[in-house]
Amino acid sequence: MPTILLADPIAARRTLLRRALEADAFAVGELGRASAFAAICERGPAPELILLDVEFPAARSVLEQLSELADPPGVLVLTPSGEVEDAMELVRAGALDLIRRPVDRDVLRHRLRRELEARAAGRAAAAARAGSEPEDTAFPRVVGRSPAMQDLAGEIWLATGHERPVLLHGETGTGKTLLARAIHRGGRREREPLLELDGSTDPSAWPAVGGRGGLLVRRADRLRGAAAESLIALLLALPPGTRRLMATVGAGDGPADRRLDPRLGLLGSGPWIAVPALRERHEDIPRLARFFLARFAERCGQREVPLSAEAAEVLRRHPWPGNVRELRRAVEHGAMLAGEDALQPRHLLLTARHPFDAANSMVVPGQAVLRTIGNRARDRAERVAIESALLRSGGNLNHAASLLGIDADELAARMKELAMAPDGGQEKRS
Repeated sequence: MPTILLADPIAARRTLLRRALEADAFAVGELGRASAFAAICERGPAPELILLDVEFPAARSVLEQLSELADPPGVLVLTPSGEVEDAMELVRAGALDLIRRPVDRDVLRHRLRRELEARAAGRAAAAARAGSEPEDTAFPRVVGRSPAMQDLAGEIWLATGHERPVLLHGETGTGKTLLARAIHRGGRREREPLLELDGSTDPSAWPAVGGRGGLLVRRADRLRGAAAESLIALLLALPPGTRRLMATVGAGDGPADRRLDPRLGLLGSGPWIAVPALRERHEDIPRLARFFLARFAERCGQREVPLSAEAAEVLRRHPWPGNVRELRRAVEHGAMLAGEDALQPRHLLLTARHPFDAANSMVVPGQAVLRTIGNRARDRAERVAIESALLRSGGNLNHAASLLGIDADELAARMKELAMAPDGGQEKRS
């Protein structure tokens, strides 16, 4: 498996960048279409980093698939100079950062090595802690002590004790895939591989299904027509007892069983496990936030950012339409803004789109979500965006301006209007 994967629909551009990176001693792979992405991850470990071109088809879907991996790779978005809005959307959806084209080879080499070193340091820290910290549950991915999560943990435990098909259903971002993997790890086939198929991808990109182990069909409710027929043929060809079947189904109108193609009844012939939305277990949110802060610190090889009581309350009151996945992204983004400080409400930018979009919604102390598009809301959104850019650029004003898609002079002028010091803080007024 390559260390770095280039995801770009234009072959000539991929080739040029691959040759440059290979000359710098990186192991590089290429990907030109989204339908082949799932197969790459299912054949073995995912790459360490992905350079995702903003023009790549279904780029947002690729990020969603990555977030469901046990150890997701870091993603850097390549975007043309002066066209950063779409790239910033991908950064908000979970990418690490954006890189502007034309790419400066020295800058890219330094950035890739820095990201690879951070991932290695994070794994080393996690390995060092693994032997000294006891798990509070047999399923570390099931984080929470609310009644809903205790019931869910019981259903997961029961599912590990039999070989019948299991179908998990719930809203996007609730962790259905991670729970299916926990069932596999805790069951009789824990030493056998779990093969995953994505119902939203072209069946021609699915890997061959052979041998023994588990078979997880993600997004089974998206299988229709020829795709459903392909899965039926695949299941019929499996010798009895070789694969333990599991599937995930998203939320929608009507009963969950009506969202599954009737021809795929085998997938729903066993227990159906409902995964609760995050808003249904709000008492678990502070615990989950601390869990994600610890994981983020391990992954980045840095000190864990504490969660303030005020930020915990803001998180607990937020409706979280994106569920656990949205919470993780918000907490990790807030940790980057907090730096050496505790995570405070001012570090939480929720439902944001573009950093200088006046319609951004921002969480502030004592309120739920600010939805005002007046001058004060714009100033707060811009101040947070500038602080984030300066943090990522190490205080380099030119680099920060590049991240924001504006000129350095424009950034300096706006910082002066906002009474921001060169380091991103507030200037003292006499």
